[in-house]
Parts: sequence; structure tokens; C-alpha cells
Amino acid sequence: MIGALLRRCGVRRRCPPIVSAVELIQCLVFHVMAEAGTLAQPVKALTGKRITDGALSQRRAVLPVESCEQIMAAALKPKARPAQHPGAFYHGLRLCGLDGSQFSVANTPQVKKRMRQAKSRRGRAAFPKLGGAVMVELGLHNPLAAAIGAGGEWEMVLAKRVLAAPPEDSLLIKDRDYGTAELVVGLPAHGQRHVLARVKAHLKRRLLEVFPAGRALVDIPSGKGKRLMREMPGRVRRNGRGRATTVRLWTSLLDWRRPPAVELLEL
Repeated sequence: MIGALLRRCGVRRRCPPIVSAVELIQCLVFHVMAEAGTLAQPVKALTGKRITDGALSQRRAVLPVESCEQIMAAALKPKARPAQHPGAFYHGLRLCGLDGSQFSVANTPQVKKRMRQAKSRRGRAAFPKLGGAVMVELGLHNPLAAAIGAGGEWEMVLAKRVLAAPPEDSLLIKDRDYGTAELVVGLPAHGQRHVLARVKAHLKRRLLEVFPAGRALVDIPSGKGKRLMREMPGRVRRNGRGRATTVRLWTSLLDWRRPPAVELLEL
């Protein structure tokens, strides 16, 4: 499978290599999981072949980013099972989460040609930053999809690329930064794929029906699309103490009685 994906991405053999591209991918996975040593060590352990770390670095540099993305798309699958991991589900829906982060990249000549140093409050950061967005199962924390901003893409752009990853019968939970109309409407609705998002107070919506305790049925527009959502207000305290913060939630679970708003707020 790895060989077929690499050929699809345009990886070609110009001469018989010491370490093939498939072996390189396998050894990279082994190396990351080992969390110690250099890449040449697992290459020798798995293949019996001797090759320098410098030569392996050159091999890694010519692998296209698309190859990693396609391998992740083929390999990352849900793992939680209702009988073994009941905390990974809510009323039969698999709990998933979406968030992003940034990683520092070494100041090599190749990196400097492609990336600029990120800006911070004190000026430019010491290292360029590589953005990423990851969707995970919240019960086991295993990734379901990931997008890497190799071209300097913004975090929200990367988030759109993993929106199709939630499996059927799932509930995707997003924090306020990802609770935008575009990311709510863009989530696939078929196959019981639901969303629960905290959203900012200024986001516009069309009020359709008002329920008790301030809850409402609203229509969320985004571009040419739209989606019905249940809107719920709530008040939360960090660790149950201090001043309460008012929050605003949108969910595609439209029945205002089930599940109750307080359960979704706690979730």
C-alpha cells in the first residue's frame, strides 16, 4: 500500500537504491516511536543495511509532502470500541476533537528559502513555525486526520482539510477559535456526523424558533451553504470557582429536550 501511494505521488526510482522509499517510511515510523537514537540505527535494525544519517536526510528531503498526507489518510482509523472504551462515546456517538498547533523548524538553508520566521509580540521568533491541524478521537487521543502547513497555510485553512475525517455516528467538539460558521457548515452532515461548538458572541445567525431557557433553533449561513443548529447559552466556572463566564454553544443535535443542554455544556 505504501509503495502504491508513493508511486501515485510521483516518487520514482532512478537507480536501485540502498534503502527503498518504502523501507525509509517504515524506518521513520520505527524511529519516531522509539524516541531515541538516530535514523540510521533503526534502518540497520530493520533492514540490515548500513547508510549514513546524511544520506538518509537527503532521501527524506526529496519525499513530497503529499506522500505523508496520503499515507495518513490511508492509515489513520478510529480505534475506540463501545464495550471497551465507554468514555469515548456519548449516547452512541464517537467523541472527536479538532485543534491546531505550531512547531518550530530548524534554521537550515533549505528551510530559510521556503519559510519566514514567525512574528511574536517581541518581534520575529527565533525559528520559522510550521502550522498543523489534527482531528483526534477524544477517548484514546489517537489521530484521525492531520494537515500540515508546509506552504505556510493559516491554521483555519488547514482545519478545512480535515473536516471530512469524522467517522459516521460521531460528535465533533470544537472550541471557540474553530466555532466559525464556515467550519460548522462545512462539516459533512450525512451518516450521523454531528458537531458541538462553542462560538463567539458576534457570529450572525437567523432565528427560527425559540425554546425555553434561552435555547433556540437557528439557521447558520456560510457562503452558498447553510445548516440548522440548536443554540444554547450557558455559564461556566473554571474548576467550579471564581467568576462565571457566559458561553454560547451550537450543536446539530436539534431536539432541545434530548440530550439536555446542561449535559452538552458539561461535555
